[in-house]
Amino acid sequence: VLPLFELQNLTNIQEITSQLNIIISCESIVDDQLKDLLLNQDQIEQQIETLEFLPTKIKPVAKDAKELASKLSHTSLLADRATGQLRTLDLLKDRVNATVTKLEDIYNVTNCIDATNKAMSEGNYEIAAEQIRRYFAIDPSVLEPASLEKLKLAREAMQSQVRKKLEQAVQQENLTDILKFCKLFAPLGIEVEGQRIYSQYLHKAVCKEFNSLFTTMNQLINDNNSKYNQSGEILAVPIDCLSRLFETVAILIKKQRSLSAHFTEENIQLIIHALHAECEVQACEFVDCYVNTAKLNELIAEINDLKSSKSNERKNPRTLTDVLDTLTLLCQRVELYFRFVKKKLHNNNEFIGNLPPTQLGNKMEEIMKKVYIPLEDYFMKSSVKRAIELDQHEPDSQTSSVVDRVFLILQKSAMRVLSTNSPSIICDILKLMNQCLEQNYKLALKYMLEEKAETIQIEVNNTSYMIVLNNLEVSADYLTRLKCELEIDVDKLFIDLPEAKIMIKQSLNKLNETSNSFKLELKNNLEQVSKTIIPSLRPIIDIFDTINYYLNEIQFTENDYIETQINKMINSFEQLFAPFKANLSESNFDSLLFNILKEITQRIERSVLKKQFNQLGGLQFEKDL
Repeated sequence: VLPLFELQNLTNIQEITSQLNIIISCESIVDDQLKDLLLNQDQIEQQIETLEFLPTKIKPVAKDAKELASKLSHTSLLADRATGQLRTLDLLKDRVNATVTKLEDIYNVTNCIDATNKAMSEGNYEIAAEQIRRYFAIDPSVLEPASLEKLKLAREAMQSQVRKKLEQAVQQENLTDILKFCKLFAPLGIEVEGQRIYSQYLHKAVCKEFNSLFTTMNQLINDNNSKYNQSGEILAVPIDCLSRLFETVAILIKKQRSLSAHFTEENIQLIIHALHAECEVQACEFVDCYVNTAKLNELIAEINDLKSSKSNERKNPRTLTDVLDTLTLLCQRVELYFRFVKKKLHNNNEFIGNLPPTQLGNKMEEIMKKVYIPLEDYFMKSSVKRAIELDQHEPDSQTSSVVDRVFLILQKSAMRVLSTNSPSIICDILKLMNQCLEQNYKLALKYMLEEKAETIQIEVNNTSYMIVLNNLEVSADYLTRLKCELEIDVDKLFIDLPEAKIMIKQSLNKLNETSNSFKLELKNNLEQVSKTIIPSLRPIIDIFDTINYYLNEIQFTENDYIETQINKMINSFEQLFAPFKANLSESNFDSLLFNILKEITQRIERSVLKKQFNQLGGLQFEKDL
């Protein structure tokens, strides 16, 4: 709505009319509001009465609030004064404590000198070292020049005595005294020197143990009358010596835990790393000795020549068993040793993760990749090929000998590679095992099926063909079972290494795929057998077309006493399937029947739709079904 002075100046009738309409609508709104107010008149009057009484109620509250504010202000002033007094007392307390500490330091200086000289004269070096440590804790400002000089002389005398005692312990190779005096270097302020001397001793101890073991190893290898040479276990000598070296180093590493209170964490780790480095250098000598004793280079060269040769000449895989077993044992010892060192570094708080690439680790990886894996591959393939060539069937068995032989070979190789404790090697061998199953064993079974199917008619009781079908089924089951057994062993071996466990199980899952390929091959061949049998079924099924189901009472009664056409059909079916039931496994026979029954039911259904039935014929049909 326009202001009043603008309304008075309006001359345009349209504008005047528009403003009038607006005023009328506003008037209507105001009327509605007035009506609402009049309806709530009683409530509004009650609220007005309540407001009239509020001032009399608020006045006492306001008075009480002013009194409370005054009291709070007074309390705050008192608190500030008390806080200031407490601060003054705290300052005085700190000064008193500082004075007492200085007095104690002054007292300790004299006691420290006397106690150190007394302990040294009595040979109590631990007490003397502790007194020297207390000297380092004393505030230098309270030391008099004379006292300071005495303390320095006492420390130097103590350091000289401890060095002398440690030198004697090292010469006597007394590990207990060596640890005892090395621990004293820390309170004497020469911890680094103690760590260096102790590391040198450990280095010599490892070298001495190595020299002793290496001499023993050479004597056993060169002695034709030794038990190892006589029993044919000469390859185990370097591995036994290596194991003893690892045990010696492991004992030394465990003893470093007792130094945690005397050496810093960094120094303890440096000691462990130094021990590990020296052990690796010496361990490589044993590994090289094993390689030479086993003549691995000549052996792998021979295997490579046989692989590349076009002749059928093969090396007997049994001759590789000793080398393969000792190689896995060697790898196991190294892997367990590495795992032990990693665990000890982890136990010392600062975990260094995987050990950096080392001489021993690189050497073992090279041997396992270039020697063990090719030898194991040759062992599996040659053994499987030999098992296929020597395949025989016992009359009472539903499978031939090749199945048990092949999976015994594969199980032996799988268990052998698991004993290496090396996830990467295990995965490589599992991959080769899958290839052997697919490219050697499965193809051989497939070739057997093709050969036997061409030479003998299946319907004339081809027993050998059905035995190969059973071989396929049992092979798939064996493979699944082998995979489950290996998974259980992997869970036990790598319980603390979840990443390794996942990697190996991924490789094991490939065995399931291979098992499924065996099942698919079996399914395809059973379908082929079904197609071959069906033509022989047609004359039998045609008998059903001659059966009459429009019967009188005499015919219906006679069927209970005579051999019906249905009985002839059943007998014919039993005769036809008897060879398959006798030679096929239960599962394979059920699968074959399932494929054939589909064809039988379809043909009988078409014949039934063409027949005529009466009531007695329907009853007879029900009996026949």
